[in-house]
Amino acid sequence: MALFDQLGKKLAQTGQSAVKKTKDMAEVAKINSMISDEEKSINNNYYQIGKLYVSMHGNDCEDDFKGMLESIRQSEKKIVEYKEQVQLIKGVVRCEKCGGEVSINSAFCNSCGAPMPKRVPVQTYDEDTIKCDKCGKYVKKGMRFCTSCGNPMPQDEEKTVVESGKQQLQSYKKCPNCGYTSNDSEVFFCNNCGTKMIDVQNDSNDLATPEKVVQTFEKTKTCPNCGFETADESIDFCTECGTKLILK
Repeated sequence: MALFDQLGKKLAQTGQSAVKKTKDMAEVAKINSMISDEEKSINNNYYQIGKLYVSMHGNDCEDDFKGMLESIRQSEKKIVEYKEQVQLIKGVVRCEKCGGEVSINSAFCNSCGAPMPKRVPVQTYDEDTIKCDKCGKYVKKGMRFCTSCGNPMPQDEEKTVVESGKQQLQSYKKCPNCGYTSNDSEVFFCNNCGTKMIDVQNDSNDLATPEKVVQTFEKTKTCPNCGFETADESIDFCTECGTKLILK
């Protein structure tokens, strides 16, 4: 009987010791968390002191700080360059008035209508472009006219309409006003006269007939000032004159 009493006492002591250790560990963790909070507060104050010093003495600081300030300026410059690279990849620029993203080729901001600065595209050569004999600009292969000056471009014989009247492509875009055609599905308005393009579908045996011409858009937004039209629901202002678009 005494053996069981001693065993019970040892078990009770062991349990009490475990509970005490658990409480101690919890208390230590709580104190360590408080220490971490104070360290964060100190670091934040150092950060604020540094920003305040730079704002007050950025151009006339002591020699000991010049190296660090120059490093900050270089990092800020790189951040701006990296952001511009991201925008270039996305094909957008930032509106200086509202900060919204605008297509790189838009003349006005789609969100606030502010005029966008004109950007001169860099002319580069690759295997998918051909040089215009008149203006010297590079044009995507397959274009019938230069997108810069309107000069007729030489056509690849394999892609032109053959004498029998057969056409290689199953579908293409065509301007109902001037006859300009494009194989690019993203071209919605004529590069020559600005008229809305229409989809032309034909089989390989005969040319497109009026019955095969299909309008692509059921709902469009129209500019009441210059007549610009678009099916893009995200565009609220005309990209040609900046006037607010109306739903047609």
